[in-house]
Amino acid sequence: MGRSKLPLLKIESLTNRQVTFSKRRNGILKKVYELSILCDVDVAIIMFSPSGRLTHYSRKRRIEDVLSELISLPDSERGL
Repeated sequence: MGRSKLPLLKIESLTNRQVTFSKRRNGILKKVYELSILCDVDVAIIMFSPSGRLTHYSRKRRIEDVLSELISLPDSERGL
């Protein structure tokens, strides 16, 4: 038997939302790190917590360099 699909809803409790974000933030950062190592790709991630705190990660280069490369790509290559 498979697990039933739960709907994604905003967590109304500010405390529960912050705790959930903190736990999932660490998991996302771990996955981004693994992806950058295993595939040898430039990865940049920027996240703002519900309280407005900034979290960012870039392995090889500065985030600004990765973003400027993304901005310089034509729209057709950006995947927008």
